[in-house]
Amino acid sequence: MDLRRFSLYGASALVVLTAAVACGGSGSSGSWERVKCTNSNCTVTLKGTGSQGDLADIDNVEYDYRIVLNKDKKNKSADIRVGRERYGREDAEDEATVKLGKSVTLQGYRVKYVSNSKKVAKFEFKGPK
Repeated sequence: MDLRRFSLYGASALVVLTAAVACGGSGSSGSWERVKCTNSNCTVTLKGTGSQGDLADIDNVEYDYRIVLNKDKKNKSADIRVGRERYGREDAEDEATVKLGKSVTLQGYRVKYVSNSKKVAKFEFKGPK
């Protein structure tokens, strides 16, 4: 195999690899999330096994969340974390397991596991004042 033919194969492989990476989309599990926030209150609706993202920036404090649905009977509980950063540095975080229909307070956020159908799970985050 001469150098020109090898270069052609290498370039073709690179094009195929780039095309495969660019078509990532939502992944094989078909998961997605929708986050709707008003001030520091947010509703997170998700399909899949979990979600993470930002909740609010209040003065110099940023809040973020992570939700992982547990694989218990019909996803009746979820592990939820709320983290707080001050001036861009991790300050504190709280984590708890929340059952469907129940709520807990994490880093000043009142977090409720609202519903879970076969298709989507819904969570409400009521922010600190």
